[in-house]
Amino acid sequence: MKLGDVEKRLEMAWRYRVGDGTHEPITLHLLGPGGVGKSTLTKTWSRKKAAELGLIWVDYDTLDAESAERIAQPGEREKHYVYADVRVTQLDPVDLMGLPRQVGSRARFLPLDLATLFERGHGLLVLDEFSDEERPNMQVALKKVVRDYRFGATALSPHTLIVAISNTVETSATAHPLPKPLRDRFDFVEVDPPTVKEWIQYMDENYPGKWDRRVGAYLAWKPSDILARAEEADDDGHTPSATPRGWTYVALSLPQCGGDRELVESLTLGKLGPTGASLAAFLAVKTPIFEEIVEDPSIISGYTVEGKVLTAMVVAENLADKRADRVLEYLIDRDDRETAALIFKLTKKKNYMAFSDRVARNSKIMEFMQRLGRDIM
Repeated sequence: MKLGDVEKRLEMAWRYRVGDGTHEPITLHLLGPGGVGKSTLTKTWSRKKAAELGLIWVDYDTLDAESAERIAQPGEREKHYVYADVRVTQLDPVDLMGLPRQVGSRARFLPLDLATLFERGHGLLVLDEFSDEERPNMQVALKKVVRDYRFGATALSPHTLIVAISNTVETSATAHPLPKPLRDRFDFVEVDPPTVKEWIQYMDENYPGKWDRRVGAYLAWKPSDILARAEEADDDGHTPSATPRGWTYVALSLPQCGGDRELVESLTLGKLGPTGASLAAFLAVKTPIFEEIVEDPSIISGYTVEGKVLTAMVVAENLADKRADRVLEYLIDRDDRETAALIFKLTKKKNYMAFSDRVARNSKIMEFMQRLGRDIM
């Protein structure tokens, strides 16, 4: 399932658990390769849900003991939406059951702050690396959490949603098949890697002006590289695979390289593995200058494939400028559909809207766009 549709499944799960008062503890379980954005998606969705409910969004990881205690208090907790992403492999059963203490002649479990925070109010609890957990005592404790929405004796708020996240057995050496009794408590959703278009949109929304757009151009040219696994035959024990998470890291780090080719190669290879070598070669190509292209579009014919991809990026960034029409008309005359399609794939929405208003009167470009059809979507 596409990442955009997974948000709809999260919304469905929330309405079933929280929105309509059913409160039936069925837990959504997101499955997919590592690094495709499962955790990021849940965090983004929780922010949107908090804004929708008019609540203050807080990340459990950023709270110190004093802040957690303050937010957990009645009256204060109801103002906040608490998001917590916990790695179950780093927990012990006591983290879920609480600490035993003597109360008179009996023993009672004192809940930890995580349980206390989710005892009331709205929130999203993410149980990450779920299928990596193989300790029998932890599986028993986790079963109670996802089945009963309880941390030991502490019942979680009916406004709390729990989501489990796992890498698939096929793509992770540390993932394990879940016991059959545990599977019945889940609603499984297989998460596809983001498309290049979705990844670029994510980068623009979250890191505007802070990432190297040449990475987006490269991926638009070679979309299958967004998730490229290192070959097992060549596995030396430390060579990474290319994942959307890795592409994000590289795109944000490249501006710090300052054009140092050796530094660029170290970064791309170190985070993307063999795919990084291809990206480094691409980045070594000089980026064309928009003014030079529009002055004489015929120079494009002398460019390498990489140069044409970078040309598409440059024109896309300036598509709102009417001079870009000269480049498009040149591509039309040469029937260069690939470069033209890349231009539209890399164009930001605001630039495309300005271009659409202008080009509606240019029958030559409009007819060409119609011939491109799905290639520009």
